[in-house]
Amino acid sequence: MSISSARRRTATLVAGLLLGSAAVVVVATPALADFVTWPTTATNFGIKNPNSGRCLGIDSGGLAGIWDCTTNLDQTWHIGTSSGTGYNQIVNGLGQCLAVNGGSTADGARILGYTCTGSADQYWKNNRYTNGGQQIFTFVNMKSGKGIGTSAGHTNNGAPAIQWPDTGHPDQTWQTIP
Repeated sequence: MSISSARRRTATLVAGLLLGSAAVVVVATPALADFVTWPTTATNFGIKNPNSGRCLGIDSGGLAGIWDCTTNLDQTWHIGTSSGTGYNQIVNGLGQCLAVNGGSTADGARILGYTCTGSADQYWKNNRYTNGGQQIFTFVNMKSGKGIGTSAGHTNNGAPAIQWPDTGHPDQTWQTIP
């Protein structure tokens, strides 16, 4: 074999390895996207509704709603305990778990901040969507199977957060923000 042939084979092998590596990166990208949209337990984040431009928070009475985004503790969230089945508690800076009032499974039940007890209504999973190239998601409750949205799709400051069948409607879509 000539030196020229050996170089061509080496170049072909290197190119094949590089192409193989690129394929691995492409395959790994969805896992990275999951990580980006569902932060780790050590990460604090806000939960913003892109339709209203407002963030999910808890009022002084313990009820969830959307308000202008702040860095107040009621709007600062992190991932809490995992159920082990793909659902996680979502805990604010006040130590309150996002929960369904009374553990209800009814459409329209209020979402609230409550002492973390480990009940099924305090566990949520995210369903990812892409909208105009933006990663968005819905929160689905472990007990009811319903998503968090705003009452009647309202976008105003203080609009109540409720649970409703997960349809991906704009009032049910969320993004995490730093």
